[in-house]
Amino acid sequence: MANPKIAFICPSRSWGGLEMNVLRLSIWLKKRGIDIILYCDKGYELAVEAKSYGIERRQLEHSSKFKDLLKANRLADSLKKENIRLALFHLNRNFPMMSLAKLLSGNYFSLLYMQHMHLGSNKKDLLHNFIYKQLDCWIAPLQMFAKRLTEISNITKSKIEVIPFGIELNKFVQCSVTQGEVRKSLSLPQDKIIVGFVGRLDRKKCQHLLIEAAYKLQQKQINIDILLVGDSTKNEEVLYKQELEKLIAKFSLQNQIHFRSHLNEVEIAFKALDIFCLTTGSETFGMVTIEAMASQLAVIGSNEGGTTEIIQHEKNGLLYKSGDSAEIAILIERLLQDTELKQQLGLQAYKDAQQNYSHTVQCDALEKCFNRYI
Repeated sequence: MANPKIAFICPSRSWGGLEMNVLRLSIWLKKRGIDIILYCDKGYELAVEAKSYGIERRQLEHSSKFKDLLKANRLADSLKKENIRLALFHLNRNFPMMSLAKLLSGNYFSLLYMQHMHLGSNKKDLLHNFIYKQLDCWIAPLQMFAKRLTEISNITKSKIEVIPFGIELNKFVQCSVTQGEVRKSLSLPQDKIIVGFVGRLDRKKCQHLLIEAAYKLQQKQINIDILLVGDSTKNEEVLYKQELEKLIAKFSLQNQIHFRSHLNEVEIAFKALDIFCLTTGSETFGMVTIEAMASQLAVIGSNEGGTTEIIQHEKNGLLYKSGDSAEIAILIERLLQDTELKQQLGLQAYKDAQQNYSHTVQCDALEKCFNRYI
């Protein structure tokens, strides 16, 4: 592909997995020689981070769906002025605006959507049919979501691409620091079993389940420490950490639960762990799951959402009933008692991450996809 010009549309004011994926993908594709223009809300984290990496940006203010529609004509004019022939958007809420912008542009550009979130209910009504008709391609991260899309909408299979998200595997594979060094740098105990979760502090991430599991294990005289790495969701969630702290005090676990802020070198966080537990009830994909797998950790995840396609129970990880802290405790105990199983799961997880979730595999697939629509 010779220097294509592609717009990424993501006017989000949050800073979580979705926004980080958009940033990473912009950086990777830019390094491959693709001209990315990011339409985002300047002044917020995504825009600020993108600027630091030299990603070209255009202002697109976050607003209500109704106001988005009013901006569609201005956006269409901007995309034509920039000679954008392919626009990839990332927020489900932007479907109406993007569909209208394409129409107002006279179908000047191809319109692609990259799915980051779960699908809702039936979308076969006249409005959704009209909106989806403007879409040239829907990029789903897993086969299960592609199948679900065909069940709840009238989008044809020919318009659906399955391209899993990827990570820079070498960051995790070649992480040279030892667990002892990492624990020292993060002021963590050297001689304890540490189970952890990496991700923003948010009710939807359900970190309280891991705290409850630690308490249940303590009742059986099994002591583990918990590491929670991440900040509260910016511009959305501010009280959840206080609720977690109250729960910790209730269970008298103050010395066993460790909070650490978001780390830019996230591979360091995984190095500190013995076991990774994805507490989120239903992740669409779960980048941290892939990162834990690449770190050769035994992974415990919930039996809902995209995790069920990434983790095969007792092959490359263990699955628990979503929301069940008692079952999390049982699975942690099982891994502590069966170190051979723990090692086998970690090794297979590592192999699966290498084979299926490299960022180069994702970028190769995306370039092929883009070539069909530019």
